[in-house]
Amino acid sequence: MATAAKKKRTILDRLDPQNINPGLFPVYPSPEEALKNPKKLTHEIIAIPGLGAPEEFTWSRGGVHWLRDSNMLPFELPTARISVFQYKSQWFGKGSVDPTVDTVANQLLYELERLRGDDCKTPIIFVCHCLGGIILEQALLTARAQQDIFPSVFPFVAGCIFLGTPFNGTKTQKKAMVLARLAEQVGFGIQSNLLKLIGEDSRELKKLLREFVPLYQQSQIRVFSFFEGEPSDVGGYAGLPFASKETIVDEDSATWPGVERLLLDCDHFKLNKYTGPKDSNYRSVSNQIKVTAQRAEVILKSRQKALLQLQVNDRTYRAILDALRRGFSDLEVATHGYFHGPKPKESKTKDSQAQESKAKQSAWIMEVKNYKTWSDHEAPQLLWVHGKAGTGQDSIATSVINNLKQAGDYGPLVASFFCDQGDENRRTLKGLLKILIYQIIDRRQDLAEHLLTDSKKGSKVGSQEFDENSFTDTAFLWERLQTMVRRASPTKVYVVINGLEQLSGESLKEFFELLKDIPAPGSAPDENSDAVHIKWLLFSRTGRSDIKTVLEPQAMAIDIDADENSNVDELVLPAPLAFLVKQHTHARADDNSIYVSVVIQELKNVYTSGKSQAEIRALLESFPYGLTDMFTHVRKRVLDSRSEGIEYTKEILRCLILAQRAPTMRELAIMAGLPEYHRNNLEELKAYIVRCGAFVSLRGWEWDEDAMTVEWIDPSAQEHLEEYAREELCLGLSKMQHGIIALRCLEHIYSVTDRIAAVVAIREAREANVEANAQIDGQVDTTQDDPQPGSDVPPDEAPADENEEVEAEEEEGNEEFDAVHYAVQYWIEHAKLAPPEDLLDEIPWLHPFWEHGTSKARDLWWAANDDSHPLPGQTNVSVFHIAVATGFGSLVEYCLNFGWGVDINQEDSLGFQPLYYACMHGNNEIMQTLLGAGVDPNYISDVGQVPAIYAAAYGGHNEIIQSLLDLGADIEAGHNDYGNALYAATQSDHIETMRLLLNRGAKVNALGGWHRTSLNVRLLLDSGADIDPDLEYPYGSALGAASRRGHTDVVTLLLSRGWRPNKEMDIYRTFLTAAATYGHLGVVEALVVNEADITVLDQALQASSQKGQTAVVKCILDRTPTLRHERAFMLAAFYGHDEVLKLLHSILLQITNTRGQWSCFLSLVQTQMLKDQSKSMTTVTLTSTDSLF
Repeated sequence: MATAAKKKRTILDRLDPQNINPGLFPVYPSPEEALKNPKKLTHEIIAIPGLGAPEEFTWSRGGVHWLRDSNMLPFELPTARISVFQYKSQWFGKGSVDPTVDTVANQLLYELERLRGDDCKTPIIFVCHCLGGIILEQALLTARAQQDIFPSVFPFVAGCIFLGTPFNGTKTQKKAMVLARLAEQVGFGIQSNLLKLIGEDSRELKKLLREFVPLYQQSQIRVFSFFEGEPSDVGGYAGLPFASKETIVDEDSATWPGVERLLLDCDHFKLNKYTGPKDSNYRSVSNQIKVTAQRAEVILKSRQKALLQLQVNDRTYRAILDALRRGFSDLEVATHGYFHGPKPKESKTKDSQAQESKAKQSAWIMEVKNYKTWSDHEAPQLLWVHGKAGTGQDSIATSVINNLKQAGDYGPLVASFFCDQGDENRRTLKGLLKILIYQIIDRRQDLAEHLLTDSKKGSKVGSQEFDENSFTDTAFLWERLQTMVRRASPTKVYVVINGLEQLSGESLKEFFELLKDIPAPGSAPDENSDAVHIKWLLFSRTGRSDIKTVLEPQAMAIDIDADENSNVDELVLPAPLAFLVKQHTHARADDNSIYVSVVIQELKNVYTSGKSQAEIRALLESFPYGLTDMFTHVRKRVLDSRSEGIEYTKEILRCLILAQRAPTMRELAIMAGLPEYHRNNLEELKAYIVRCGAFVSLRGWEWDEDAMTVEWIDPSAQEHLEEYAREELCLGLSKMQHGIIALRCLEHIYSVTDRIAAVVAIREAREANVEANAQIDGQVDTTQDDPQPGSDVPPDEAPADENEEVEAEEEEGNEEFDAVHYAVQYWIEHAKLAPPEDLLDEIPWLHPFWEHGTSKARDLWWAANDDSHPLPGQTNVSVFHIAVATGFGSLVEYCLNFGWGVDINQEDSLGFQPLYYACMHGNNEIMQTLLGAGVDPNYISDVGQVPAIYAAAYGGHNEIIQSLLDLGADIEAGHNDYGNALYAATQSDHIETMRLLLNRGAKVNALGGWHRTSLNVRLLLDSGADIDPDLEYPYGSALGAASRRGHTDVVTLLLSRGWRPNKEMDIYRTFLTAAATYGHLGVVEALVVNEADITVLDQALQASSQKGQTAVVKCILDRTPTLRHERAFMLAAFYGHDEVLKLLHSILLQITNTRGQWSCFLSLVQTQMLKDQSKSMTTVTLTSTDSLF
C-alpha cells in the first residue's frame, strides 16, 4: 500500500505550539524493560536539549535515536540509565514561553533528585546540546550551593559533555533576537530571557563561566567540549526570508583555556544527532562518554580527598566565625532580640502563654499589603516599619524573622540584627555587617571563601588567606557581603534590622549612603546595574527626622499603631483584672506607651511575688497620671530609706547609670559589690533587681536566665534619675564611682586568673611528673607495657582521668571569663574615667597580673578580652602594650614613674613594641611619653617588619608622623612586602598624609609592596614622580584607569602632560570606549576633542548606545555627525533605550503600525546582518524544527 508523501514543513508549521511534556524521562532502559530485567545501574546519563527543541528532533536523525536505540549508546554502556530532560522554551511561534535559566535549572535538579532518590550514589554524566550546557552550568552551581536540598546530585557528577554550547555567547543570537522582537509585535514570538542570555559577550554568560570553571576544576569533574567545523544555514533553519550561512558556535565560543575539545565535521544542527553507529561524529562523542564513565569512580574518590584540603578548611572557617562574632557577648540577642516564640503545648507556663499571646499579636504585620508586596515580589527591595516607643517592634521583628525562616534550610537566607545604643558593638555599622555576614556563612559555609584576602607575606604573596584585620574595614565588609549575595543567587536573601535609630550618627549616615542605589518603590531596576538584590526590612522609632528624610521617598512603609492592650496581655491576668488594668491604664497613659510599660513592669514585679487581686487593684489605683509623675511615684518608693536593701538598690542604679553596656545579673553583682554568697544565685539577684522598681527590667530568654541583661525600661527612666535623684544617688561623684567599679572588676579578674593559673600549675606539674617517671621506666625496662601489680589500669593511663579533671577546671575558669565578661572587657574603661593617680595608688600591684616581662595572668585576661583589640593570638603583652592599646595614658606614666621602664621596649608575639600601637591608634600623647622615655622611633623587628611611622601613615595620623619625623624617624623605612610610609598612606587613600610625607622629603619613585610605586597620579606628578605613561596597569595605564572611573580632572591633567589617549586596554579596547560605556561625559568630552580615528569613535558610539548613555551619544555625534550608526541603532533597539533610538534615527518617530515596524526593522536587519556577506536575498522555507540554540 502506498504511503502518503510526508508533507514538507513550512514557516507556518513552525508557528504552531510545540507539544512538550516537561520532565526527566528515562529512554533506556524503558520502564517496562527495567521492571522485566532489573540490573544494577553503574552510570546515570542525562541529556539536556537546546532552546525550543523537542526531544525527537534534538537527539534523532533519519529515524535513529542515538540515546535510545539498542545499537547506539545503550550498546556502549549497557548498565547505564539514559534519560532525556525536556523543558518548555519555545520562543518563536504561538506557544512561546519565557522561562529563565534559574527556573529551568531548578526544574532539572528537582527532577533529577526525584529520579535518583536521596540514597543514590551512581555517577552522573551530562550530555548537553547548545543552551542545554548553559542550563547545566547554572544547575551545578545551584546544586553545589544547596547540597542539603539536592544531596544526590553534585557530589556524584563525574563529567559533562558539551555539544556546541555557547559559553561565550554567539553572534547568531542577534539575528534571533531581531526575529523574536519582530515576531513579538505580530503575536507569534517572544524575546525570551534564555535567548537574551546567549548573546555575544554576554555579561551573564561570562559570570556563569567564571563561576563554573573553578567549580569543575576544584571538584575534578571531567569536561569535554565539541564544536562545529561547518557553517549552518541559519536562514533556512530559522525561517528567515533570506539565506545566511555562518558558524553558530565556534571554538572561541564553545571553549576556554584548558578545557578538552574536539572539532566535529558538521554544522551546529548535526552535532547532536547521527546516522548510525558508524557515523564518525557519533564515534567521537560516544567515545568521550565512555572514557568519562570509565574514570567516574576515580573522579568521585579524588573529589572526596580534595574536600579535605579546601581553601577554607574547618579550622579557618571556625576562626572566621569567631572573628565575626567577637565582641558580641550574646549573639542570640544581637540577631533575634529578647522576644521568642511560644514553647510547645506540653510545657506551657504562664510566661510561655504570654509569649504565645505576644506572637499572635505580632503576626498581623504578615497580612499587611505592603509587607506581602515586599516579601513576595522582586521589587521593592526596601520596607520601613516605624512606630512610637512601646509599640512592640522587637516582637514584630522577631516574628518576621521566624516567619521568613519557616522553610528552614530549603528557604531563603535570612540575616538579622538588633541595634542597641547601650552596646558599643551593636551601635556601629561594622558590628552590623559582621553579624549579617556571620549568619550567612553560618548557613552557607562555601561562601566563607569570599572573606579571604590576598596574602602580603613574602612567599605567600599571590595566595589567599584569612586576615582578621580586614574585618575592621566597613567598605571591605560591605563589598564582601555583596559578593556573597551574588554567589548565593538564586537563593533569596532577606535582611532584618531592628532599632535603626540606635545606630550611632556616623554609622547611620554611612549605612544610608550604602543603600542609596536601591530603587525607590515604583521605579524600574537598572538591568545593567551590578547592584545586589537584598530584601531589606528596617525597623525604627517614629520621630527621627534624619531617618524619615532618607527612607520616606526610598522605601515602602508600614506605620505601627500603638496598641497598649498587647502590653497588658503579657501578664496573662484573669479576665476581670485584665479588663481593669487596660481601662485604668488607657485612662491615665495619655497615649504614652512608655507609661504603659512602666505600669506593666510595676505590676509584673508584684504579681510574680504572689499579691492578691485586691492588692494589685489597690496598687494600680495608686498610680498617678502622666509619665513624669509615674516615674516620681516609683522613685520615691524605691529610694525610700526604709526600703529593704536600700543601699544595694542605690549602688545598682549608680552602676547602671555608668555602665558601658547592659550587664547580666552576675556582671551587675560584681559591679555593685553585692554579697559574694548571692552572686551565683539568680533568684536572689532577681530580688535585687525587683527592688529597683519599674526603672529597670530583665530582658532575654527565660530559658537562659544567666544571659538575661538588666536594662532601663526606657532611656527616659535613666534621664529621670539623673535629673531628680542626683543627690540621693550621689551622682556628682561619678568619677569616684567609676574607680570603685574598676577595682571591683579587677578583683574579679585576679580571682579568675588565680584559679586558672593554679589549675594550669597542677596540670604542668603532673605532666612533668609523668614525663620523669617515663624516663625512669625507660632506663629500667623500655619494653614493659604491663600494668603495675595490684592495679587494673596501665600506669600511663592512670593520670589521664586526673588530667581530665584539671582540664575541666581550667575550662570552667575560662567559661567564668565568658559568663561574667563585663569585668574583663570594661575594667580599664572605668579606670580611665576615674581620678587617675588616686585609682592607680589603690591597685594591688603585687599580683602576678602585673609581673614584669611576660605574665600568664595578663595573657589570660588579654586573650579573653579580644573584643578590645583587633589582634587575635597576641601574647607576651607587657603592661605598656595594654596601656597603649586601651589608650590608658595615665597607666603609662605611672609605670614609668615607678621604675617599669625595663618593659617599654618589650616585643609582643607579633614583633611590635608599644610605640607601634600608639602610632597605629593615633594616640599622640602616649607616643610622646614613650619617645620621651627613650624608645627608638626606627625600631623594626624581624617579625613585625615595619616601623612605627608605617602604622601612623596607614592610619592617616599626621600629627604623629610630624612628631616622629621631628625626632629622627626614617621616612623611607619599610619592607619589600609592605612598602614604606608613603605606600601605606596611598594604600589607605590618606591624601593629606601623602602630601605631608612628600613635603617632608619622601621619595616619590620608591617601590612599595609587590614592587609597585605609590600611585596617586595628581599628587605624585605634582611632586615630580617619574611615572611611565606606558607602564602596564589593569586599565592600560593610569590614564585608562582614570577614564574608566570617570576622573575628569585626572584625565585632563594627564592629557596636558602628553599621555597617549589611544593606548589599548584589555576590556574596552580604548579609553574613549571605557568612558562612553559608563557614561562619564566629562571624560568623553576631554578625549573626543582630538580623536580622529573613525573606528575608535564608532566603538564608543556603539558602547554608549548599548548602555543607553544618551548624553554621551549626543556628544560623539556632535563631534562626528557622519558616523555610520546602523549597528549603534541595533544595539539601542536590542537593549530598549528609546531615547538613544530617537537620537540616532528619526525613522523611529515615523513608525505608526505593525506592518511599518516590521518593514523598518527587517530592512535594518538585512543591512546589518548581510553587510559582510554581500549576498542576494532569497526566500527559503523551513524544513525542520531543529533548535537554533
